[in-house]
Amino acid sequence: MAVRWNKQTIDAGGVRLAVRQAGARGTPVVLVHGLGTIQRSWDRLAPLLARDLRVVSYDQRGHGASQAA
Repeated sequence: MAVRWNKQTIDAGGVRLAVRQAGARGTPVVLVHGLGTIQRSWDRLAPLLARDLRVVSYDQRGHGASQAA
């Protein structure tokens, strides 16, 4: 089951963070990856959550598509 992501980059204190959102317009749930991984680590769970929730994930500073500083 695939989910269609809305990808964007936001400025958080002068650092660009890669963020993506998907799912219903309901209650938001933010998925935060662990150290040394990226937001794609949630790709198997996100479609299940996106049926009823608005799913938001992002790459933490220095991970994936986000800036380190």
